[in-house]
Formats: sequence, C-alpha cells, structure tokens
Amino acid sequence: MFRKVSIVLFVIINLTISANVYNNIEKIAQTIDTYNKKIIENQLNTQISERDNIKFNPIPSIGLTINQNSYNINFSNDLRNVLFMGKMEQEKEKEIVKAEFQKIDIEKEQIISIFSSILNYMNQKNILNLYNNYYNHFDQQEREIENEYKNKQIAYNNYLDNKIIISQYKSDYNNIKNSFELNKKQFDILISQNEEIKNISNFSFEEYIRYFLNTYYTSEYLENFVQKIQEINEFYFITLAPKYYPNIPTISTTLSYENTYDQESPNLAYTLRIGNQIELANKFSLKPEVTISYNDSFNFSLGLFFETTASSFKTTEMEDLDLLVSEQNNNQLMYVYNIWNAISYLEDSAKVLSMKLEQLTFLVSSYPDNSQIILEFLRIYSSLENTKANLAFNCFLLESEMKATEKKYELINNNVF
Repeated sequence: MFRKVSIVLFVIINLTISANVYNNIEKIAQTIDTYNKKIIENQLNTQISERDNIKFNPIPSIGLTINQNSYNINFSNDLRNVLFMGKMEQEKEKEIVKAEFQKIDIEKEQIISIFSSILNYMNQKNILNLYNNYYNHFDQQEREIENEYKNKQIAYNNYLDNKIIISQYKSDYNNIKNSFELNKKQFDILISQNEEIKNISNFSFEEYIRYFLNTYYTSEYLENFVQKIQEINEFYFITLAPKYYPNIPTISTTLSYENTYDQESPNLAYTLRIGNQIELANKFSLKPEVTISYNDSFNFSLGLFFETTASSFKTTEMEDLDLLVSEQNNNQLMYVYNIWNAISYLEDSAKVLSMKLEQLTFLVSSYPDNSQIILEFLRIYSSLENTKANLAFNCFLLESEMKATEKKYELINNNVF
C-alpha cells in the first residue's frame, strides 16, 4: 500500500514539475538583468514620462520692444495644443504599447535562452554518464588487443576491426565530453546569476513533452492561437500606426501694451488668430486664417488671409498597412506550422529510436563483451536523447510563443484606441 501511494505521489510531483517548467524559468528570467531589458525599460519610462507631461502651458510668451520714442510689451500664447492634447496623449500611448510588445518579445527570447542552456547541459550530462559507464570496458579491451597483437595471438584484420570500434567510441566520447564541458560553463554562468536554476534543472524530458502534447498540441488550441496572432498583428500594425492629421488648426492670442516714454498716449490691443490647414489632393495645403483685433480706442478689425503651400506629409495608405499585416501573418504562421510539424516528426523519430534501443538493450545484456553491439547501443541512445531534447526544445519554443501571444492579446484587450 505504501509503495502504491509513493508511486502516485512521484507521478503527481513529476507532472507538477513538468507543468511549471515555463513558469519557473519565467520567474528566474525576471530576476536576471540584460542589456536589452534595460534599454526597453528605459525607453518605456521615458515614453511614460513624456505622456504624463503632455499638459497645456498657461504661461504666455513675453516680448519687450524698445523704440526711440516708445516701448511695447506683448503677451502671446499658442492655444493650438489645447485642441490636440488628447490626440498627442493617444499617439504617445501607442508608442508605450509598442514598447510593451517589444518587452514581451525580449523576455520570451531570454526565457528560451535559459531553457536551451539547461536542456543542453542536462542532455549532454545524461549521454556522457552512459558513455562513462563503458569507458573502462573499451579501455581494457584496447590494452588486451594491443597485447594480443603484440604477442601475435590475433590476426591483423581482427586487430584492425577492434581498433576501429574502440577509436570510434573514444572519438564519440571526446566529442560528447567537450560539448558537455562547454554547456556546463554556460550552465554555471546561469547558476551564478540565480541559484534557483539548480532546483529546476532536473525535470524529466519525457514528462514535459507529455504535458505539452496533452495540454497544447491540439487542433482546437492551434486554431485559437492562429486567430490571436492575426488579431495582434492587425492591432499592432494598423491600430497602433501613427495617425497624421491633415487639418491642423491655428489658434493663438496676443495682448499688447504700447506707450510713449512720457506716458501720455498708452495703447492696449488684443488680437485673436484662428485658422486651419486643409490638404488638397495630398499635394498642396490651403491655409485660411481669420484675424480679429481690438484696441482700447474701440477700433475693431477683421482680416481674412489665404496661403497655399506644398504638402509636407502624406497620409498613411491603408492598403500598404493591410499588405504589411498579411505578410506578417504569413511569416509568423509559417514559423508556427514549421515548429508544429517538427514536433510531429521528432515524436515519430523518438518512437522508432526507442524500439531500436530496446532491441540493442537486449543484445547488450546477452552479449556484454561485444564492443560492436555496445557502440551501436551507445550511438542509438545518444540519438534518442538528442531527439528527445530537440523535441522538448520545440515544445518549449511553441509554448513560449503561445505564452507571449497570450500576454500580447491581454495587452490589446486592455487598450482601446
């Protein structure tokens, strides 16, 4: 009874660890600073500060003019920003959301990089451990055949065949050992950044793969995922595209006080200018302006002015944006489908290699001194472990894309433009 309970608890713990692989690595990634993260955080903080500082400045510009017989003081203010403050804040908010999208992508790449380092270390460690188990066997066999050949107890062809098998083993062993040492250095760097990596580096490839396939690898989930990608691209490239306002209003006021030095003829005047800029076929701008003036002598004047200038900007064509969205959708969906198909291919390959390994395991147990069988067994084991590692990486790659997409989708649902 106790044994059954222990087995059940072991399975539950393994499933829990496998289900939390992404979440655990995500938490670790959040504690590790990188240059790209610092750059995007500084960019976000700057844009948020700029948005918060979009305010109407009530303090007017002050000018003083001194002439030979008089002096003039005027107070003027450009009120155009009053009309555009809301639009200016909205455009800045778009830049902030775009930066948040970039932050999600940067975090995703860091999470994938951490998982890749852990995976490579674990994979090479497992393979090297098995090769180490047979190192003494091949080393002893090499000494034996060298001695037998020296004493002319075996023929040259037999000696050469055995020597080739041993050399192949040692070549494989050295390559695996060198690869492991390189991956261990990268793994040690990660541990120096966060000790928690030690606690999550012993998850089972098989359990994680099984968890992913049961949770995400369904046609319904893929269809929902693809739909979200398309909605996100439309939001990012169309909704968040900067808007150009061809009708630029002009509204300003000027209060002027003029007097002679003897203070016998003061003059107080007020001027209000209201205008607009109208685009004509995206080639010319027509700028009508009305000026209303009033002074302390109760003189009133009304002026109307027209100015035609070449257009300084073009409005964004919706057709171009639609084409951009279509291209982004195609590129991202091709990437997702390639990972999806790779998972299916690697899963089938792992099944075939598992059957081959099962056969070779039986042969090794039946012929424990046959170096050719042992070498074939080690190579099939290595191929299977590499295939499982590649499968686990592709599963994690797709899970990372899905998690990032969920974050972006939540972001667009929390922003209304």
